[in-house]
Parts: sequence; structure tokens; C-alpha cells
Amino acid sequence: MTTQNIATRLVDLCRNGKIEEAKEELFAQDIISIEPYEGLLPKETKGMNAIRKKAELFVSKVENFFGSTISEPIVAGDYFSLVWNTDLQMKGEARKTNSELCIYSVKEGKIISEQFLLIVFPFHNQPNSSLHNILQPNFAIGKLLCCDKFQCCFVFRTFEQRYALAEDNRVNEYPNAVY
Repeated sequence: MTTQNIATRLVDLCRNGKIEEAKEELFAQDIISIEPYEGLLPKETKGMNAIRKKAELFVSKVENFFGSTISEPIVAGDYFSLVWNTDLQMKGEARKTNSELCIYSVKEGKIISEQFLLIVFPFHNQPNSSLHNILQPNFAIGKLLCCDKFQCCFVFRTFEQRYALAEDNRVNEYPNAVY
């Protein structure tokens, strides 16, 4: 299978709720999975057995699952990426939407690594905030990037967006923003 075939198959299976089937079919036995940070899940997981246990742990912590959306994959050589938005409620927490940039590496017809980067969209649950109005157009077209839990990078296309952010008194909350 080509990288495009694998990417398309992964998206199709996952959109139809067949995530574990997708892993069994498409992942290499020695796959490496990298989370954005150490927390509920380990930062790095190696091998299919460990991946299965990680999935079981995650599912055991979910109170309610409301749905997800998965973008079309973008393929470049032996790599592909997609954005995966998940609407859920973890046990003991409020409902939230997790947005991740998922990056996959393919070798010899199998996915050999996956890495997840959080797309931090502050105030996405506050649609009337001016910051939401500034960031939403960028978020929708993938211009918002979070490097990891501690360092967020926002890319603003215009000076006006940066100025509006400053007027909202939130510019200092994002010291790593790219203007």
C-alpha cells in the first residue's frame, strides 16, 4: 500500500468508529506513539501490545463520547498528517473538545510512528469572545499550531489580528505567539 492508500484507509476506518481495527490492520508491530506530554497517557509508547493497553487506559477514563471529526489527510512522501477533533467528557471533568494534529510515518506499507500535537484553541467554548473571533478563521484553515503543553505558537496573518488581540488584553498570555 502507498502512503496515500494507508492514510485514506486510516481515515475511513476511524471515521466509522473502527479505530482498533485500523491499528491492527495498518500499524507495524514495533510502532512508536508519541503523545503531546506525559499525563493521563505516557509520553511515548512502543509496540502494539503497549498501544493496545494505552487505548484501554484512555477508554477507561472517558465518561461520555459525543463524536469526532477527522480531516482529510495531507500526504508528503512517507508521512501524512490530519486533524482529529474529539468532543468528549473525561471522568470527573467538564465536556471539552480536544483538537490534535496527528502525524504518521509509513515504512514498507505500515505505520511505524504516530505523534500527536495538541491544537490549543483557547476560549473555543466561548464563541462570543473577541479572541475567538480573531483566532477562529486561522483555526479553521490550520494556521493555529501548538508545539506542546507548555509552548503554544499562534500564527496571525495580519497586524490587525495582533492589534485586536492586544486590545483584548490577552497578548501577554501568549508570549510565544508569532506575529
